[in-house]
Amino acid sequence: MTRIAPGGTASPHFRPRSTWQVFRAPLAVGLAAAAGLTFALFGDGVWDAVSWVALSIPVVLSLIYGLRAAGGR
Repeated sequence: MTRIAPGGTASPHFRPRSTWQVFRAPLAVGLAAAAGLTFALFGDGVWDAVSWVALSIPVVLSLIYGLRAAGGR
């Protein structure tokens, strides 16, 4: 599969990626969110702070990439 540039030519910057390369970052974010939910359910005290940090990771990443995408318009 080749990526076609807007001019109709193949993009020289396209590199094929394995399934692991594509899904490792979303998997890590999902695991962090799941860990945050688990800590919030079963922990207390310092575990509440850990859960807040873990659950804020998807929010922060969404803001970063959302602002980056909006800035390119």
